[in-house]
Amino acid sequence: KYLISQNKTKKTFTKWAATNTLNVLPRAGKDFNAYYDRSNLKFFYDIDTVTKKTVYTAESADIVSHEFGHAFLDILRPDLWNAQSYEAWAFHESFGDISAISNIMQYDQILQKALTQTNNDLSKSNIISRLAEELGKAIFDVTGDNTYQYFLRDAVNDFIYIDPKKLPKDSPNDQLSNEPHSFSRVWTGTWYECMIEIFKQNMSSGMQPLPALKSARDTAVTYILYACQFADTIKFYNSAALQMLNYDSSKNNSKYASVLRKVFIKRNIIAVTLQVLSNKSYESIIKENKLEVKKIICDDGFVLKT
Repeated sequence: KYLISQNKTKKTFTKWAATNTLNVLPRAGKDFNAYYDRSNLKFFYDIDTVTKKTVYTAESADIVSHEFGHAFLDILRPDLWNAQSYEAWAFHESFGDISAISNIMQYDQILQKALTQTNNDLSKSNIISRLAEELGKAIFDVTGDNTYQYFLRDAVNDFIYIDPKKLPKDSPNDQLSNEPHSFSRVWTGTWYECMIEIFKQNMSSGMQPLPALKSARDTAVTYILYACQFADTIKFYNSAALQMLNYDSSKNNSKYASVLRKVFIKRNIIAVTLQVLSNKSYESIIKENKLEVKKIICDDGFVLKT
């Protein structure tokens, strides 16, 4: 409901992307899994071998919101479902995680707990950034993989963009691969960091922590809902970043452009913009930078200055 209410487009939702009725199966089978397949939202269950407790993925707000996020994005961008693009597949997973984060951020009590927990420094792992903690713990208990010890994924991460074609198909959970869930963490971390930078800018302008965070949440969600609808399929991450900057420019007078661009450059999503020096002469540049000029005279009399 929160995602739909924040959607600023004129698109009317009359049906799901590929079905009129989306079935929900809360006990679809035994597994540590859940998925959306365009006709169903399927949630599974299995036993945590340490606690002996049955973990039902349908009982996790994070997991339910994540799978709903797939269905909602499928309405906005049905072309992404069959796109032959690592980034489009990974963005689908990231959008699911962003949906889960947006869902939990509806509640002021949760926002206040995160602020208190981190002393207003939400760049630290917290109750908002950590996703599917019960499932992550159960996977750790079954597999012994300590990268799942406290959560399934965390939006607080330092992953930067690498061309997914250059990444392995699989890797340990604390490393990056081009598998969609793994590679999704690049964009989730980027989007989350953008939200935190917006929050910090709001704070620096005089807003109190809770209103500053709620404003940052609404801004970040609005920007990504716009961006995902117009981003190019192939270089999706770069295109989504540029669309967020475009929305900030056209609708918000570039209020957050500098902090957004800082995050996108840091995460290697966009390149540093070259500055045009056409208003400066060659001689002034040499003088200002105290450069030594070397001349190379070619056989035909052409002079090359370096």
